[in-house]
Amino acid sequence: MQVLFARREDYVPERVSMGEAHGFRNAPFGQDQLDEFFQKWKEEEPGKATWIFGKETPTGLIILISDDLQGYGGVQVSVQRDYLSKSGKVEEFLTLLKKLYIVVHSMYGNVFLREMFKEIDPHRRNRPAGIDLRRGIPDIFWANFLGPEYVEMFGVERISSAPCYSVEHLPDGGALLLLSASPLDYLADPENSDKRRIEIKRHLGPEAFDEEGNNYRARVPRFRYEQERKLQRARYPGRTRGPDLLATVPRKEWKDWVESNRAIALAFVADMKSEDMKLDFSEKSLDELDRYIERIVQKGEKRSIEFVKKLGAYLTEIIIEKLGQSGLIPNPTTYHR
Repeated sequence: MQVLFARREDYVPERVSMGEAHGFRNAPFGQDQLDEFFQKWKEEEPGKATWIFGKETPTGLIILISDDLQGYGGVQVSVQRDYLSKSGKVEEFLTLLKKLYIVVHSMYGNVFLREMFKEIDPHRRNRPAGIDLRRGIPDIFWANFLGPEYVEMFGVERISSAPCYSVEHLPDGGALLLLSASPLDYLADPENSDKRRIEIKRHLGPEAFDEEGNNYRARVPRFRYEQERKLQRARYPGRTRGPDLLATVPRKEWKDWVESNRAIALAFVADMKSEDMKLDFSEKSLDELDRYIERIVQKGEKRSIEFVKKLGAYLTEIIIEKLGQSGLIPNPTTYHR
């Protein structure tokens, strides 16, 4: 948060949705409340906290911070693509991400447009969509942050000679590979951009990428945090989670989800009628959903991955409608410890 506050006002969140320890409550968020919210964050159960911060204008900013002892945890930052089309905004955004990379000691990160979320290599098989670095790097996107462990695994020479627009060596020994000058370049020539993505993967070595089915294990580096993660699991027995449920969903299903988002959201509205809920894609309906989720959490009830996907589709439609256009960039950058 201090990194965000040090940048332009455009990147300072105005609201926050807290985790289970605080009843998933929504609250205003300001710079003068940083210490207060930091204490609230520490009240969350280790390995289970996820907070979402937001700011509607001018960036359409969404920041997700998660803590997961089993799957490392991470930071996701989303901004509206129209904001990046303004002069100097891509450089400003990338500078912010490089600052966050250093602060959270990232092992891996990426930046992408939603149009890049597709299969680009005809030889790859169906695979889960979630990021699990123990399975391999998920793909090559517009920006690719590789931590020191990946530079060590690939070798400095191979990283430096990658067929990218640019390769920047970072202060911690990691590297940043850019596909082009701007993520928006992809929209002008997706075919050649996808060809370059494949070339970069082949240059680095396809065996390092998550290419195969559920049992596939790619070439992976010696992760910095393995020992720390083991100590945390021992410190909080019974609190760690199994493999990320979303990471087990095949990528084709996620592709279909993106393409059919509106229809899935409408199906969610129809399903929730059986729960005596009338959802109308309004902000007010989110309060009703908050109360519903709080009730099922208190009862200890579980919901299927299909429920999660439908809920996500509904929320996405509200965000798109609120921003007044469909150019939102979902999860453009993801950092995983």
